[in-house]
Amino acid sequence: MSSVYVKFGVAPLSRWGAALRLLVFFSFSIYLLIPAQKQPFTRSIQLQDGSIVEGQITSQPLGFAVRLASGEIRFVATEEVKEGPVDLEGFSFPRWIPVLAMLPALLFLPYFFFALVYGLSAFLSSLLNGIHGQLMGRSQADIDRFLGQCIYFRLKVCMSLLGLTDARPHLDVSSREASAYPLLFGYRSGSVGPLHFFLLTTGLSRLFLLPWYILSGMLWLLTAVLSPVLWLLILLRAEVPETLLSAIERLFAFSAALQATGSGLISGPPSVYRILRESVAEDLPEGYVSTFGPLQLEQNLVVLHTLLLLSGGLYAYFWLARIARIMGYDVFSVVTSAIMMPPLVGMYFLRFYRRAEKLVRQESGSVPEVICLLPLLNLLVAPGMIQLILNEYERARKQQREA
Repeated sequence: MSSVYVKFGVAPLSRWGAALRLLVFFSFSIYLLIPAQKQPFTRSIQLQDGSIVEGQITSQPLGFAVRLASGEIRFVATEEVKEGPVDLEGFSFPRWIPVLAMLPALLFLPYFFFALVYGLSAFLSSLLNGIHGQLMGRSQADIDRFLGQCIYFRLKVCMSLLGLTDARPHLDVSSREASAYPLLFGYRSGSVGPLHFFLLTTGLSRLFLLPWYILSGMLWLLTAVLSPVLWLLILLRAEVPETLLSAIERLFAFSAALQATGSGLISGPPSVYRILRESVAEDLPEGYVSTFGPLQLEQNLVVLHTLLLLSGGLYAYFWLARIARIMGYDVFSVVTSAIMMPPLVGMYFLRFYRRAEKLVRQESGSVPEVICLLPLLNLLVAPGMIQLILNEYERARKQQREA
């Protein structure tokens, strides 16, 4: 059985979504084909002495500039011309028209940005997880959960880009979707040893997967080139062939297995034969780890600080929304007011800090309260400071339940 599980859910495919993707695709193609500057036609000018000059002609204040076939530019004064061309410049399609048609693609820019942030964070976290495995003999469960969430996020973004669903994924990998996303993902981690953690720490695990990375990149490039065919089928309301969807589903499974292997979630290279030949169960099989579930109050501090630094503090707003939801606040009001009035971010940090201290029955400190109110610095420091207290509280709760 394959080490990863990927299954497409039932998702209605919108004609509007397919039309927008086709519009962006063909507009981008036209933009690349349009020259950056106007290219004049090759025309001829008859001079007063009866001679004819041929070339690419542009008008000048006192005459015409003629680029000859040899590349030489000759200037012809107006009084020397007996008969001039009627239209000096050829037709040039305005480049701003396809640019306007590509504006819907801006909706995916935040996903590209955070996919990069999560990718870099996952890479650093996997290295630290390898060091932890060498020292302790096991990986950290919360880092494994984050690595799985990053893979799941990339799969959801690819599914939305290909137009297989109208649902857009949540930008925060640690938050749950507002509605069930039509994509299931899970992985099955086997037994690992010191060699596995050594390869993960040194980065050799990814180096050994280079042939699979090249194969995956070629398959994704082929899928991107052929995606307009899928959008055209959706636009015409034709039935999308089940074999086509099944092939894309297997590509997702292969890519997920490759990412899971490189991140250290599973050991050994992905088996292409198993992914292509084995049937996919309707639900997550027993023994597989699911990356979606209820919100977690606990979060790894290394992961959180890495996300805050790589995003320039922007991830603090996602953290703020998630903690506000867990603590029973109106998430929309909290995030909107924090964005519209940045000083309110510090007030929310201060409120959450004091509430977290009450959970562990400690008195609030004056220095942490000042840090919560300092602009910009609070975006990078306050979430980790508060999360440290929440992690202690959550671990204490777990120990009480186990006792």
